[in-house]
Amino acid sequence: MLGCLFEIVETLVLTLIIFLVIQNFVAQPYKVQQQSMEHTLEPDQYVLVDKLTPRFDPYSRGDIVVFDPPDAW
Repeated sequence: MLGCLFEIVETLVLTLIIFLVIQNFVAQPYKVQQQSMEHTLEPDQYVLVDKLTPRFDPYSRGDIVVFDPPDAW
């Protein structure tokens, strides 16, 4: 019984660590809230933002760049 409980806790901890690493360094979902990208990205759509590629490949024409809003916004 104790071994089974340990395995469950271990699985949950590893899942949480993997989730946090992926979300912080590889990709993160964002919700489109503004209409500035209308006809390309519609409001209330979700996009998955790739955080890994820009570190190795420069931005090129047609790329969509996501900015975090300032704290005062």
